[in-house]
Amino acid sequence: MRIDREDGPLVANLKSRGIEAKVVRGGVIVVLPQNGDRFEIPDEVCHGRLFIEATEGGGATSKRGQSTIICDIIGCALHPYFVPKHGDLSNGTHAFFSVSTDHVCVITGIRETEEVIIEVMHREQNEPLAVRLVRNELWRGRLVELPQMWSQFEEAALAAMAKANCYHCREAYYISIA
Repeated sequence: MRIDREDGPLVANLKSRGIEAKVVRGGVIVVLPQNGDRFEIPDEVCHGRLFIEATEGGGATSKRGQSTIICDIIGCALHPYFVPKHGDLSNGTHAFFSVSTDHVCVITGIRETEEVIIEVMHREQNEPLAVRLVRNELWRGRLVELPQMWSQFEEAALAAMAKANCYHCREAYYISIA
């Protein structure tokens, strides 16, 4: 969840209750506490905007490889709020996204099977102080067999497979820099 103002005291209050929160440029990111498949929204942030937090990451080792690419519902690259440049990046997390729409697509590439999985992740909010993230698989198969109806994801799927084959990958493959 994102609060559109930098608020150090709010972050301190949430952290004192064991809720992960951090100040970022122009706001506060709150990691909602999870209870089963629900994420609980603390009272003091119930008027914040809900975002789907997602990450691009992965890469290959000598025998295995898997990656995750994040894009919008029509397959376009998204602008990350953070791209790490230092530290142990090998096959780790390479881009962090905070998506304000109700849906985001997750494209997974698997090196061993040459398989691509296209999923849509969306949020459901049936209660005022709780939300669920639901992932639905749209398609699974080899990239060369990608059906025309999912062709808008071809570029993201190509990036996912390239990343899954990148030995000790240390960089983001499918991000918008605009």
